[in-house]
Amino acid sequence: MIKYDLHTHSQFSPDAEDTVDLLCRTAIKKGITHLAITDHFDAHKDDTYPFYYNYEKQSIAIDNARVKYKDKLTLLKGIEYSQPYNTPEIFAQTLKLEFDIIIGSIHKIGHYNDYDKDNDTKYKKYFTNIKRMIEHGGFDVLGHIDFPARYYSDYYSHSRELEDAVKALCKSGIIPEINSSPLRRGMPFAMPDELILQMYTDFGGRYITTASDAHNANDIGADFDYIQKLIKRFNLLPVYFKDRKMFE
Repeated sequence: MIKYDLHTHSQFSPDAEDTVDLLCRTAIKKGITHLAITDHFDAHKDDTYPFYYNYEKQSIAIDNARVKYKDKLTLLKGIEYSQPYNTPEIFAQTLKLEFDIIIGSIHKIGHYNDYDKDNDTKYKKYFTNIKRMIEHGGFDVLGHIDFPARYYSDYYSHSRELEDAVKALCKSGIIPEINSSPLRRGMPFAMPDELILQMYTDFGGRYITTASDAHNANDIGADFDYIQKLIKRFNLLPVYFKDRKMFE
């Protein structure tokens, strides 16, 4: 059984409403032992909710919950930072704050949403930017490496841009997550799918984090049985982060 859920969102994300306390209670009921609250931080002026994130309020809620559930749950303070290479100075300041885990993600390409291009163009541009973000670094976990696939029926195929991104990932020390959220949208795969996982292991990748990407308490640990099968098939090792250090 998978016991780590390292990508969840609370009321301190603009697209989530549930409290940290509710997320903790639900995680405990579902047998999760390590829960990371990784609320969105969108810093660029073109983002939908720039600077919505409030570190102080999130920290107070997490600190209170840590005391309340200390014997039942390891609660980890995290953040999901979007496109850090677009706001390097703000990202550098953010790294001075105390976190257990930082997820780097791309939700937009460049300074604008570019997912309405043709399939080949949008994915090649997306994976080029994934490589750019990996090389920028500063974060622990790469969030949803094939994010556009969560929303589009057309899918990517093997490309040089994808291969270059996965090679860069394996060299970087950054860990990819297996994110179960597409399954809740009716997709027949997690992120990354088996093509990328095979590529990751072929290039020497071994570690992953397990993630529901829950935006409400009910989705914590969702479809982790599917992730467990992927872990077994590709001989991967789930890890978690505490104080920005990796633990098995």
